[in-house]
Amino acid sequence: MSAPRPPRWQRVTLALLPVLLLVGGWELTLHLRGDAPLDTLHLSRGFDASARYIVPDPEVDGGWRTQVFGGERITSEVSIPPKGNGPRVILFGGSNTELLPAFLLQEELRARDAREWEVINLGRRGYGSERVRILLDQAFVLQPDLIVIYSGHNEFVERGFAAEVAEATGSSWLPRLRSVEQVRGWLAALRPGAVPETLDRRDPTLRELQPEETTRHLQAYEANLRHMLRAAHARGIPALIATPLGNPLVSPYVTNLPDHIPESEALRLTHIVLDARRRLPARLFADLRPVGRPPLKLRVNDWHRPPAFADQGALGKIPLARPLTGRYAVAPALDRGSVLCDSMEGSHWPPVEQWQASVHQVLRSVVPLLARAITSEERAQLEALLPLYDEVLSVVPDHPGALFDLALVHWLLDDDPADAVAMLRAAVAADRGPRAANDRTNAIVRRVASEEPGATLDDFEAEARAASSHGLPGFELLMDNCHLQPGVRVILMQRWAEQIPALLP
Repeated sequence: MSAPRPPRWQRVTLALLPVLLLVGGWELTLHLRGDAPLDTLHLSRGFDASARYIVPDPEVDGGWRTQVFGGERITSEVSIPPKGNGPRVILFGGSNTELLPAFLLQEELRARDAREWEVINLGRRGYGSERVRILLDQAFVLQPDLIVIYSGHNEFVERGFAAEVAEATGSSWLPRLRSVEQVRGWLAALRPGAVPETLDRRDPTLRELQPEETTRHLQAYEANLRHMLRAAHARGIPALIATPLGNPLVSPYVTNLPDHIPESEALRLTHIVLDARRRLPARLFADLRPVGRPPLKLRVNDWHRPPAFADQGALGKIPLARPLTGRYAVAPALDRGSVLCDSMEGSHWPPVEQWQASVHQVLRSVVPLLARAITSEERAQLEALLPLYDEVLSVVPDHPGALFDLALVHWLLDDDPADAVAMLRAAVAADRGPRAANDRTNAIVRRVASEEPGATLDDFEAEARAASSHGLPGFELLMDNCHLQPGVRVILMQRWAEQIPALLP
C-alpha cells in the first residue's frame, strides 16, 4: 500500500523551497555587499535609504565617489579624495547648492585662515530634504569637520520625483527586496525608457494638495532638517544652515481652493478671480498674469546659452536692474572662464550675449510693473478690482492667486508699497505646492537652527531681502523662482567664508 500523498500546501512548499533558498541567499549576498547594484540605482534616484550612494573609489586608494545616476551621466557624479590634513567642509542641498562655486569657498577660507581647507559639494539637482537626509547620513564616511545645508526649494518638486520613481519601478506593491530591484534593473536595461530625473517634474497630484497636506509636507521638511542637524551633532560636527532665497515676483504654483468650500461656491470664486485678472491693465500684466495660458517664467538655462545658440536679435537695450545695497550693490569680479561664475559688469547677471529672448521678454515685462508709474485710466481700472479681491478673500483669506494679484494691485496704487510687499510674501507662502522657499519654510529653518545644538543660522534670505529695493527680491538676485544669479553665488561663498572658521576654532 503506497504512502498517503502529502497535502497540496506541503507539495507547493517543497517545490518552492529551492527557489526561496536561492532568493534568500541572493538577497543576503546583496545585503552583505551593502549597496544596490549600480545598474539599478537610477530607479531609486536617491530615495532608497538601503542603497549606497557613496562608495569607495576603486581608482583612488582611500577615495570615495557618489553613485546616484547608476552609470548614466557619469560626469555628474562626485569624486572625493582621501581626507587631507585640513578641515573638510561638505555642502548639502539641491540644484542651487550644486551650482555654487565650491572652489571659491575653499579659496576664500584658505585666504582667511592658514589651515588647508577642503570643500566638497554634494548638492544634487532636484533634491529636497528627504534625499538630502539620506545622502547626508551616508556622507559621514567622508569625515566632514563641518556641514553646510542650503535646502528648502524642492520639498514639493521632490514629491513629483518620488511619484515618478514609484511609477517607473512599479514597486508600490512589491516587497522592497534588493534582488527584486536588481531583476527590475535588468529588465529596464532591456527596455530603455525615461528615467525619473528626465521626466516631467510636475506631479499632477500637486494640483490637488489641500492646505493641511501642505502643512504635513512642511512638517516632514522640519523633521528632516532636525534629523540632519542631530546626526551631525551626535558626531561632534558643527552645522551651518542657511535660509534659502525665493523670488516673490514669481506667481504661486498651486492655488486650489479648500475642499470644504461647496463646489458651486468654489466655481463662483474662481470666476471672480479670473474675471479680475482679465481686467488687469494689459500694459502691465499681459505676460505676467495672463488668462488661458501660463505666465512667462524663466529657467536657468534661458540665461546660459552658448552665443551661437542665443537669440542675438533680442539683444537691444538691456532692462535696468533695480539698485541693491550693501555687499550686493556691486557685482563681484571673477574671471574663471566659467559660465556659472561670470557676471556682467554692474549686475549679478550672466553675460547678455548668452541670454535667450525669453529673458529679455520677462525683464521687459517686469520693468514697468516695478516702476510703479501708472496712468489715470490704469489707476481707475485697478481701483475697480479691489472689491472683487476682497470678496474672494473674505471667503478664502489665504487664496494664493487672489492674494498675489491683489498685492500687485496695491503695489501700483499705494504710496508706500510696504503692505503690498508683505502681501506678496504671504501669497507665495500660501502656495499649496511651492517650488521655492518662502516665509513658512524659512521660519522652519530659523526655528530649527535656534533649537538644535551645534547648529548655526546663516540668515542669507533676510540679508538679501534687506538689500533689495523695497525689501522685494527679484531678478536682480534670482534667475527664476529660486536659482541664484551667478554674482550672488559668489557673494554667498564669501559670506560663508566669513562665518565658517569661527565654527571650527
